[in-house]
Amino acid sequence: MRAAGAGLAGRDRELELFRRELNEPAGRILEIGGDPGMGKTRLLAELGKLADRAGWRVLAGRATQRQRDIPHAVLADLVGGRARTTASLRGVLTEVCRASRTVLLLDDFHWADASSAGVLRDMFAEAGLPLVVAVAYRPRQMRGRVPLDGAGIDLGPLAPADADELLGPIADPWRRRLLVEASGGVPAYLMALAHSAATSDALTHPGDYEIGAVGGPLVAEIGALDGETLVVAQSAALIGDPFEAAPVAAVAELGLETTERCLRDLAERDLIRPAGAGHAFRHPVVRGTAHGMAGAGWRLAAHGRAADFLRTRAAPAAVLARHVAVAGRQGDRDAFDVLTEAAIMTSRARPALAVRWWSAAATLSTNDDARTHALCAQADALTAIGEFGDAHGLVQGLLRSLPTGSPERTRAIRLAAFLDEASGRPREAAAMLAAELHQRPGTDPEVRRLAVDRALITLLHGGAVDPQEAEGELGELIVQTLHAAHGVNVIAARTCLRRVDGALAGLADPDLTDRIELLWHAGRAAFVLERDDDAIRYARRGLTVSAQSGRSYVLPQLLLTVAAAHVRLGRPVEALDALRAVHDQLPVIARADVPGIAGALRAFVELGRGNARGARRYAEAAVAATRSTVLEWACLPETALAAVRLATGDALGCLRVLDERAGTVGSAELCALASEAAAALGQGDRARGWAREAGRIADACALTGARSYAHLAYAHVARAAGDTAATAAEAHAAAAGFAALGWRAASDRARTLAGSTGTAVEPTPGGPGLSRREREIEELVARGLSNRQIAEVLFLSIRTVEAHVARILQKTGLRSRAAIAGRLADATRGR
Repeated sequence: MRAAGAGLAGRDRELELFRRELNEPAGRILEIGGDPGMGKTRLLAELGKLADRAGWRVLAGRATQRQRDIPHAVLADLVGGRARTTASLRGVLTEVCRASRTVLLLDDFHWADASSAGVLRDMFAEAGLPLVVAVAYRPRQMRGRVPLDGAGIDLGPLAPADADELLGPIADPWRRRLLVEASGGVPAYLMALAHSAATSDALTHPGDYEIGAVGGPLVAEIGALDGETLVVAQSAALIGDPFEAAPVAAVAELGLETTERCLRDLAERDLIRPAGAGHAFRHPVVRGTAHGMAGAGWRLAAHGRAADFLRTRAAPAAVLARHVAVAGRQGDRDAFDVLTEAAIMTSRARPALAVRWWSAAATLSTNDDARTHALCAQADALTAIGEFGDAHGLVQGLLRSLPTGSPERTRAIRLAAFLDEASGRPREAAAMLAAELHQRPGTDPEVRRLAVDRALITLLHGGAVDPQEAEGELGELIVQTLHAAHGVNVIAARTCLRRVDGALAGLADPDLTDRIELLWHAGRAAFVLERDDDAIRYARRGLTVSAQSGRSYVLPQLLLTVAAAHVRLGRPVEALDALRAVHDQLPVIARADVPGIAGALRAFVELGRGNARGARRYAEAAVAATRSTVLEWACLPETALAAVRLATGDALGCLRVLDERAGTVGSAELCALASEAAAALGQGDRARGWAREAGRIADACALTGARSYAHLAYAHVARAAGDTAATAAEAHAAAAGFAALGWRAASDRARTLAGSTGTAVEPTPGGPGLSRREREIEELVARGLSNRQIAEVLFLSIRTVEAHVARILQKTGLRSRAAIAGRLADATRGR
C-alpha cells in the first residue's frame, strides 16, 4: 500500500497504460482529461519518473492563460525558445526525438494555442519517431479547441476504497465516509477537507461553512487573479452559493458591468459554473479558499454590506443569518431577532446549524432573559447532535441562575437529567428530577413531563416507580408499559403497549422530533415483551425521525435496539448492518456503554456464523468495556462471553462468568446457560438448581421466551441424567416456544438437542398438527388466561381466540380448558 496522502491512489490503470506505451515501437499521444483537483499534475509527474527510469528523455512544460494567443508558446519553452515558426519548431523537436527516445509531458494544455496541437499531430505523421506525448487538460476548457486525436484517459473521482487508501490514518471510518462524500472523490478536495477542522455538519452541508485549502495549486490559482477579479471571487464566496451578479457587485463595491466581466473571467477559468439564474463555485472547497484568502477586516465590512443589500431584497432570516452573525454588534436587537428566527427555522432539520445561530444570538444580546433563552436553545441543539459535554457545561451554568418554576429552568432541568443519564450518572439524573418535582407540585404539562422523564430514567436502570393512571400522553403510556413489564404483569404491559402503538400512529414524524427518545423506550418495551418486530419498527421510526431532523442523540440506542432484536430473531445480516452503523459512529457517540453492548451483540452474531475466535474476541472486549446500567443491557456482555465459552467446550469458564450474574438479574437465558454448563461438567444438582431458577423466572414473568429457556435448562438436566424421553420432550417444548417467537437460532439449538436423543416425540406438548399460533394460545390457556386476556396479550379479537381454542380441542381430542392444562403438565412432568 502507498503511503497515506501519496496522491496516486486509484490510478494504477493509468500508470499501467503508460508503461505499455513506453514498450511500444511507435509512440502516440495520451490525452489525460479531468476536472480540477483530480490529480492530473501528480500523474504527469509520476509518468515522468517512470519514463526516466526506463531510459527515456523527459521534457515537461505547462501552458498558461497568458500563452493561449501566442503560437507554439508551450512547445517553444520545451526547447529553450530555439524555434518559433511551425517548421523550425517541428524540426527541432524531431531532431531531439531522433537523438534520444523522448517523452513530452504537457500540463494545463487547455490554455495552449491551436497551432501547438497541430505541431504535435504532425510529428506523429512521421513513421518510427520514438516519441510519447502525455497532455493533461480540463475538458470543460478544451471545448472548441483543435482535437489531438490521441488515446483518451478520463481521470474521474476516486472510488471509496481508493479514497480510504489516500486518507490512510488521517480520519476514523465515520469521518472518512463524510470526507469522501463531501469531496466527491476529488483528491485535492479530499485532502483539503481532511486537513481542515470541519465538523460533521460542515462536511454534510459544506455550502453553509467556509472550508478551504491553506496552500497548494488552488491557492496559487486564485492568487493569480487580477485585482478586481480576485475581489469579485472573494465577494461571491462571502455571499455563498448560488450567487447572482447584483449582490456580488454590492459586496465588492464595483459596478455591475465590471462585476459581470469578472464573473465571465472566473467562469472561463472554471472557478465558477452556471447554477440556475446565477453561478456557483465548482466546489465548496474552492469557495472556502477564496473566502479565506480575504483579510479579516475586509470580511467584517463585506458581511455588513451583504446584510444591507439582502435586506433591500427582503431576504429571509436563514439567508441573512450568516452575515448578521459576523457583522452584528452587541445590543443590536434586529440582528438578534434575525439570528433567533434563523435558529428556530433550522433547529429541527439542522440542529448543528442552529447551534451556530443561537451562539451568535446569545453573544449579541444584552437582555438577560433573551440571552438565557438563546443559551437554553443552544444547549438543546448541542444535545441533539450529541455534543453532550458542551451542552452539560451550558446547562449547569444556567441552572445556577434560573428560578424554580420558570419555563427555561424546566427545560434546563430536563436537559441536565438527560445528559447525566447518558453520561453514566442515572442516580444523579433521577435525584435532580425528584428534587425539582418536590418543589413543583401539580399536574400541569411541564410537571408531568418531568415526572415521565424521572420514571423513564428510573425504569431504564432497574428501579421501581409508581406511575399515575395514564391520561393518554405518550410518555406516560410508555412508563406504564415498562412498569408493568418489569413488574412481570405481561397482560397489562401488552395492553399498555397496544395503547402506545395507537398513540404513535396518531403522531406524524415531525411531532416526535423533540422526543425521539420515546421511540427508543417504546422499542425497549416491545423488546422486553418479546415483540421483536415491533421493537424494530419503533426503533426504525426513531432512526427515520433522527435522519430527518439531524438529531442524533439517541441514534446509538436506536441502532442497538434494532441489532439486538435481529440477533434474537436470527437475522445476522440485518444485525450486522445496524452494528456497523454503530461502529462507524463510535468516534462521535457520547454514551460510554455503547461499545460494550455493540461488542456483545457482535459476539452473538459471530457465534451464530461459526466464527468462534471472532466471537470470543468481541465478547472479551465487551466485558472489559464500560459496564452499562441499562436494565436490558446490564449483563449482555457476560451472557455473550458465557455463551461463547460454552459453545467452544469451556463449560467451567462459562460457569465462572455466570456465577456472579445469573439469578441476580432475572434472566432465564443466563440460567439456561449455567444449567447446560453444570450438566456438561457432571454437576447434576447444580444444573437442576439453575433449571429451577429458570423455571421460577419464567413462572414470574409469564413470557414465552423465558419459559422456553426453562424448558431448555430442564432438557440439559434430563440429558445429564440419561433420560432421553424427558430430554426430547423438554427440548421440543423449548423449540416450539422459540419458534413461536421467531427466535431461529435458539429454536435450532433446541431442535438439535432434541434430535440428538434419537427419541421420537411430538414436536410440541400439544396435539399433532397444531399451528404456531395454536401452540401459543394452548400455552396461555394452560396458564389459566381467559379468552379476553389471551386476546389482549396477542392483539387478537376474542372471536379469533375462541376459534383457535375450539380447533385445539378438536385436534387434541380434549374436552375442556382444564384438560389442555393437564396435558401440558403431563408433557413436562419429571422436571
